[in-house]
Amino acid sequence: MGMPMSGMSARIRLPGAALAVVLAWSPLSGQEPPRPVWTLSPNARLMAGEGLPVIPLFEGWYANPDGTYTFEFGYWNRNGEEHFVIPIGADNSIEPAEYGGGQPTVFNPSNARGYNHGESTGNFTITVPKEFAEGGGQVVWTIRSHGSVNAVPAEVVSNYGLSLGPQARGSLPPALALEEGGPELWGSFSADGDPRQSYTRRELGGGTARGSYARPVVRTASVGAPLTLSVRVADRFEAINGRERVTPGVMWFTHQGPAPAELSSAEVGEDGRAAATATFPVPGRYLLLVRADNFRGTGDSSTGDHCCWTNGYVEVNVAR
Repeated sequence: MGMPMSGMSARIRLPGAALAVVLAWSPLSGQEPPRPVWTLSPNARLMAGEGLPVIPLFEGWYANPDGTYTFEFGYWNRNGEEHFVIPIGADNSIEPAEYGGGQPTVFNPSNARGYNHGESTGNFTITVPKEFAEGGGQVVWTIRSHGSVNAVPAEVVSNYGLSLGPQARGSLPPALALEEGGPELWGSFSADGDPRQSYTRRELGGGTARGSYARPVVRTASVGAPLTLSVRVADRFEAINGRERVTPGVMWFTHQGPAPAELSSAEVGEDGRAAATATFPVPGRYLLLVRADNFRGTGDSSTGDHCCWTNGYVEVNVAR
C-alpha cells in the first residue's frame, strides 16, 4: 500500500495491523538478487524523526444493542520525535460536522513497532444512527499536516466489525474509575457497567457515562504546577483456558489542548490504584486521555486486538 506523497491527497483505511511493504527488484543477468536486511520493524521503516504527516485511522465498528453503530478511530504519527497540535477546523475536520469535536488535536510521536502503529489506537469513538450506518453513510476524518492531506472514511464494512465478547483466553476491557464514587468504565467507548454482563445481556451504556469524552471529569490546574491524576483499575475477564488475573497498565495522553502536557508514568499498586502527574506549559483547556489495558501476560490481548482496553477522559482548565 503506497503512502501519500507531500502535497497530494489520499483516502486511507488502515486498521491497527493492516500494513504491508512490498519489495521488487530486477537482478542483472547472472547475478544473485540482493537480499534485503531488515533492521527495523515494518512500520518503523515508514517513519522518521520529524517531517512526515500524521495519518488518521479507522479501527473498526461495533453494532450496538439499540441499533446504533459505534465507529472507532485512532491515528499514526509517522514521526518518532515530532508532536503535532492541529486545532479542530479546516486542518482537522470530521464530516458530517455533527459528529465532530471528539477527535484529538494533539498528536503524540509514535513508538510504532512490528505491524503496530503505536500507542494511539482507538482513542475516540463516534456513534451514529442505524439508518445512517446501514444506508451506507460514512464519517470521514481529514487531517492536513506537512503539506499532506489524509482522510479516512468510517463505515459499516465487512471485516471491520469488532467484538464485545471475551477473547480466546477470556480477556475483556478492564474496569477504570476516574474518581471515588464514580462509574466503572469499560471499552474504547467508555461505557458504564460490567462487560461480562453487557455483552451477554446486550446492554451498552452508549459512551455517555461520566468520564467519557462526552462527559469528562473536570479538574483545574495552574501553569507549571504538577496536577496529580489518580485512577483505579481492575482486570475483568472470564476464566477461559487457564487465564489468571493480571495487573492492568495505565497510560496518560494529551488528547486535546493548546500544547502537549508533560505526563509522568503511572505505576499500578496492588490495590489497583495508580497516580501520575500532569504539568501544563501554557494556559487553556486540555482534554487528557487515560487508557487502562491488560496487554501484559494474558496471551490474547494487545493494541492489535480491539477488545481489551478502556478509555477515560479528564478535562483540565489551566490558568496562569
